[in-house]
Amino acid sequence: LALGLLEYNNDWEAIQKRFLPCKSTHQIFVRQKNRSSAKATDNPVK
Repeated sequence: LALGLLEYNNDWEAIQKRFLPCKSTHQIFVRQKNRSSAKATDNPVK
């Protein structure tokens, strides 16, 4: 997910095709939202 965000920014369909084909674009969006929230612990997406 972190690599996809670096490469494609918020192009969820491109991230899905390249990195996470088994996940829906909505699942990828929600995962990114949760990982970058203020309450999340330090992680590569943040």
